[in-house]
Amino acid sequence: MLKISPFIALANYIGFSGYKAYAIGGAIAICVWFYICNLIISKYCGNKYFSLLLSTCLFIPLGMDDIDFLLGQESHLSNVVLSIMICLPVIIYIQESKKSFLCISALAVILMTAEQPIRTLIIIAPFILFILIIFRSKTSVVSMLSIAVSFVIGKMANDYLLGRHFPLKVDYSQASLLISPDKAIDNLFIILKSILVYSSSSSLAVGSNAIGILTPFYFMGLLYILLFIATIVYGLKIFLHILIDGRKTKTSICRLDLLCALGATGFVLGLLLISCLNPEGRHIFWATCILKISVFATIFKIFKSNIKNNAYTYSLTIAMAICMSAIAPVLYTTKAKPFSYNKSNMNSEINKKIISIVKSTGITYIYGEDFWRMQLLNSIDAEVHSSELTDAYDKFVIPRTWLSRPSWYCINGEVLYYTKDGKADKIIESELKSKNGKILYNGAEGKIWLGPVIWSTPKWCN
Repeated sequence: MLKISPFIALANYIGFSGYKAYAIGGAIAICVWFYICNLIISKYCGNKYFSLLLSTCLFIPLGMDDIDFLLGQESHLSNVVLSIMICLPVIIYIQESKKSFLCISALAVILMTAEQPIRTLIIIAPFILFILIIFRSKTSVVSMLSIAVSFVIGKMANDYLLGRHFPLKVDYSQASLLISPDKAIDNLFIILKSILVYSSSSSLAVGSNAIGILTPFYFMGLLYILLFIATIVYGLKIFLHILIDGRKTKTSICRLDLLCALGATGFVLGLLLISCLNPEGRHIFWATCILKISVFATIFKIFKSNIKNNAYTYSLTIAMAICMSAIAPVLYTTKAKPFSYNKSNMNSEINKKIISIVKSTGITYIYGEDFWRMQLLNSIDAEVHSSELTDAYDKFVIPRTWLSRPSWYCINGEVLYYTKDGKADKIIESELKSKNGKILYNGAEGKIWLGPVIWSTPKWCN
């Protein structure tokens, strides 16, 4: 519902097809969510030019997380904007008593919860705590009760959709288990390190010449990491300051500082939560994005305190965002070549052979290197269950669970393999030869093997 599918359908309706429909649909989705985001921030800040600046900086991809989650997996983009729709209107409602903003927040909660309740819970749990501690008023309690009721309504809608309209019967909450404290602490540092590294462009310049063209952008990425950490510290300081003396909320704390405190509190509490349940940084991407907005708001204020001309201040802030972004590293490393999308022939000889082998052997699971090669196989026939394997230390292969089904790596007995000439393919073939694997097909497009499972059983299979 919140993914890119409706926008792809719109692009198809307009007349585009294939990858072009995906690209056009994605562009339309980005424009729609950008407009909504800018509208909410403008109401929060009270300045349409400043809100446009902050929204633009938010949508400029800085690191791999932004590329993957903000521009790639656009369900995360929609959830970031919906998170902003949940949080900022509530603060406006509490401070200005405008009920329409509370309705906007409630609607966003219902939409997000109907799509995925757990993701909403990770957002509203720290948010409810933040609001009740910060404002400590009857209005704040009423707003949080409205959020809770909206969550219940959204959960009922989710149950209805899963149980009747879409017979999936999926409940990921039942699969979430509490882990040992030592493992949770390990997860906390791993996730924190991952977020800091992949939130900036520095990781994209690794391996480049130290006196090369990417060096300035590498250090600009490091500067963003430092500003990001400083923003977290500053936000927590504001939160603790208000926690100790709640009267400061109505007198000396501006809305941008409240936003910073919200981002920092949501980031820290969310980090603790996912470290104990589901160690993936993308679940607190909403807080990361709020902190990103706060970083560029701070950069703008620094420029404004030294430059009187507003046009120069806005221009310099955008220039800083571009210099900190992934634009230059990506253009340089790809040599600015246009993206050549995969034109997979679903009726190719090897695809026909895979379907034939699956039907004749009854073995439906097939594995191999290359995300685009393996994932596309899932669309050629309902009986084909395909997943990707990647190399580890050039010695063995491991599951690559990104956009895959983890349970498909918990298979016992014989499975199929599809290999070509990649690095992981060569490791797969070497392992199969040592374990008496059989070649069922050998053609110009690759080989189909029959053999045992050659990767270690993942921990989630237990």
